[in-house]
Amino acid sequence: MEIISEFRNLEQELLNNPRVGSIKLDLFDPISSLGLEIFWESFSLELQKGFLDFYKKSNGLAFEWFFNIGEKIGGEAKIRSLLDTFSDTGEGVIWYKEMKMEKNGSRMLEFCQRLRVFDRYETAMQSTRFVAFEIENNKIGTLWFWDTEGDKYPLSLQASDYFPNLIHAKAALNWQLFYIDLPRIKSFDSPFGSDFFGTTTSATINAMEEFLQTFSASFSNHPLEKYEKKYQQVKKEFRDNF
Repeated sequence: MEIISEFRNLEQELLNNPRVGSIKLDLFDPISSLGLEIFWESFSLELQKGFLDFYKKSNGLAFEWFFNIGEKIGGEAKIRSLLDTFSDTGEGVIWYKEMKMEKNGSRMLEFCQRLRVFDRYETAMQSTRFVAFEIENNKIGTLWFWDTEGDKYPLSLQASDYFPNLIHAKAALNWQLFYIDLPRIKSFDSPFGSDFFGTTTSATINAMEEFLQTFSASFSNHPLEKYEKKYQQVKKEFRDNF
């Protein structure tokens, strides 16, 4: 997939949709050869080809679209440059020094230090929800949907699959919830104790329902079967186990 063309095609599709109002799509210059050299010298990481290819086309992304009635935001993706994403300072990290003083603090800190914020709902949710990836064995491992005010979920998505699925979902808010890794939730030994999964499951179900309603109303020709199937699976799992 030629990622830039796919984003431009999505932009045009939204422009042609009478239910969509304003759209903002900012693509950037590719990461430079010097930038890549600095990255490889700074981080001993193995990146999946599909993931790195995006930055070789556009070193970051800022995308928003709004409904034409009420100017309510309908979709968003905010991805920083490659170097900023992997930096262990600033907006890319979610840990803080005082974390180790909290209950289970040492485990929490160790876990959060492996995470880097990747894609944020900056406008829609003031960055309280975002996707982070976990660095495991010098590779991008598990992707996490992270709500600072609610549950955190491991995702079944691979980093290299993130952009195609983002485009397929038209970056509609909370599309990542349809990739919750239910088996991983059952087996995950949370460093946060019982406050990791199950405290805001009703809000998660509501967000998935809103996504489905948005799609059925705004993108009537877009197939919903896989999203509806996952919604039913998540709803049943949460009802039976949380």
